[in-house]
Amino acid sequence: MNLSLEGRRALVCGASQGIGLAAAQELASLGARITLLARNEESLKSALATLPKVSSGSHDYAVANFSNSNNVSDVFACAQAFRPQKSKKGWGNIC
Repeated sequence: MNLSLEGRRALVCGASQGIGLAAAQELASLGARITLLARNEESLKSALATLPKVSSGSHDYAVANFSNSNNVSDVFACAQAFRPQKSKKGWGNIC
């Protein structure tokens, strides 16, 4: 089974520690370019350094606190870069 995510992007919330960081690391190990989201920039920088390198580009991060409605709008704008495209295999909308 081919689980490659080469050429794909992933936006991972709560990604500076715990399950969010583990998910980001796994997605990166499968080849996805990752954008980490969390509240603390220093923690994001540390988390970014733990992600495996990918051939399709580099990973990045965005500081966001979802308890602030302005941040939610900013994250929504950031997520527009991940707009789904229709799958050629007919599986609906996928990133």
